[in-house]
Amino acid sequence: MNIIGKKVSWGIFVLILIGGCALQRTSQPLPQEQRDSLGQLAVTAVHFAPHLEIDITHGRGHGAAKGAGGGALASLEAGLRSGDAIGLLLGIVLAPVVATGGAVYGAVAADSAKVVDGHTKTFENYLLGTELQRLLKQDVIDQINLWTSHKVVRSDLIGSSNFDQVKDYHSESDIDSVLEVGINEISLSDQSVSNTRVVLRVTGITRLIKVENSSVVFDQEYQYQSVSRDLDDWAAKDGALLKLEFQTAIHSFAERIVNNYLLTPARFPSKLFSLEATRPEPQHCFFCEDQIEPLDTCQPELCWRPFPAPDELVSPDGEWLQHAEDIVYDLKIRKFSDLYIIDINDIEQSCFYPEAPLEPCQLYVWSVRARFWVDSTEYVTPWQSNYRNHFKTACSDKTMKVQINETQSDGEVK
Repeated sequence: MNIIGKKVSWGIFVLILIGGCALQRTSQPLPQEQRDSLGQLAVTAVHFAPHLEIDITHGRGHGAAKGAGGGALASLEAGLRSGDAIGLLLGIVLAPVVATGGAVYGAVAADSAKVVDGHTKTFENYLLGTELQRLLKQDVIDQINLWTSHKVVRSDLIGSSNFDQVKDYHSESDIDSVLEVGINEISLSDQSVSNTRVVLRVTGITRLIKVENSSVVFDQEYQYQSVSRDLDDWAAKDGALLKLEFQTAIHSFAERIVNNYLLTPARFPSKLFSLEATRPEPQHCFFCEDQIEPLDTCQPELCWRPFPAPDELVSPDGEWLQHAEDIVYDLKIRKFSDLYIIDINDIEQSCFYPEAPLEPCQLYVWSVRARFWVDSTEYVTPWQSNYRNHFKTACSDKTMKVQINETQSDGEVK
């Protein structure tokens, strides 16, 4: 995908129903009083390696054992659910038979120990050999620069070398606060009778430290979990899917960290009218991507209702939005089948027109949010997207050729 904008950053985004999902434990925004007292801010990564656990069953013997146990348990549960003595007796009698079938299935479906060990080595080489902490720190800094008015004055500090012991920063005279970020735990574990379906789980941590006394004034934990995927898919092409999924987790953490620490969530009216998709004309369809009619273009203009909407300004809980200033929009566009998205930031109008064609005959989903100021405080709305925020690019060869030629001609003129 090739979109060029004033401020375009490649990001990674996953919808819960398609890719991984960001699981959040009581993640709360930094209290405004503490946000106002951040002062000169430094961002650093923790200086310790994450705890890595790879729990993928080894070999067909283990698969047979899991299959046998699962089959026997299923038979007994079916007997208990029947609610009568005959059903229970039948479940007990059939348990060995079902267990045998489960053992056969488990043995056949499971990868060999040699294959599992080879894949595990691929995972370990990436997860232990990559500067994961530095990648998260850089993503956080990039998003602070793109989405907020805060300035990171230091990024060269070395963070705490122990999860349970915070580093003493009081000798750093040119900063007031340190935001430490890091990956604390990573696990890959199988989720099926065999060892073929594997899930990635990642735990991220943050803590805001006051330099004057090195005290932690606010901390958070973030969870990310992928969907289960076949072991061979994870390991293919030297672990390409694992790398992509992990980058997705990091980007998800960075976005939520910036939101929680540096952007104030807006208090919305009970019913939100703005940011609703208006163009392309929404097609009412849910879980039916095959029925979406393609557009006649690969460069559709995406439009939404401006923020704030008049309906919101007159509501009792929306009157404060009358003082909103410097309103800009952030936009995400993602191909339905991909993890990658494109982030477009600081859009001043309630429409966006891509400068280059998107991929033809592809289903895309998109979401938008508003950022604005009220009384010297920067606010952000939640990302607005629903089952109507999707479109399919043109599938006609003629249409695609015309648009490609027009784009090339525009490039020559420029």
